[in-house]
Amino acid sequence: MANNVGHTDETVKEKIIETLRRSFLDDAAINYLLNRTHAEGDAFYTRHKQMFIVNVGLHTYNTGDCYEVADYQAAALWLPPGKKLDNPIAALRYGPTIFWHLGYRSMMKMLDYSSYVDPVKAKYLKGRPYYYCFIVGTLPEHRGKGHCKALFKEHLEKGDRLPLWLEATSENSRDIYKKMGFEVLETVVMGVGQVDGKGYSDGETKEGVTLWCMLREPRDEKTDSK
Repeated sequence: MANNVGHTDETVKEKIIETLRRSFLDDAAINYLLNRTHAEGDAFYTRHKQMFIVNVGLHTYNTGDCYEVADYQAAALWLPPGKKLDNPIAALRYGPTIFWHLGYRSMMKMLDYSSYVDPVKAKYLKGRPYYYCFIVGTLPEHRGKGHCKALFKEHLEKGDRLPLWLEATSENSRDIYKKMGFEVLETVVMGVGQVDGKGYSDGETKEGVTLWCMLREPRDEKTDSK
């Protein structure tokens, strides 16, 4: 069972950050956002952790809820309807931190992220309120235990009334979400001409990294018809 651990306790935030950091050690989208290179080595992980500190901070600043399973073997961040991570006040609050710890290029890429997915949201959601799964991750040694499904259970039930939205950053996560009723609407590619398929800027190819924009429509037909 997943536990909603809120968004205010600093100890909780630290545990969530550590779980998510370890769950995304070589994620293509994050590699792209952080301008990762093969030559960088372990120095990358300092910025990598800082990115999750920023992301969890942005999420909780916008009153998003944090969920965990089995003593933080897995964690998820969910934003309620009407909340956005890239609102102007949050940008003013966290912009300097992003610039200082992650650098100008990463800051601009993070700010530009919504330009890839917002047009797809607008096309399919058409202004409807929705729940947004900002990020969900399971520690590598605890995958295959059903933790991801547990982290979605509450919102799958809420999703009988409102749509659920997320972006998958790997084929594996995409397939897991499809089993829970999510549909791939469109794919978008970030960093074409800049990074390879794993998000490395010094890779041999420059095809960019793929995001799968996914939606789970409401399942409660009576609610839908009202």
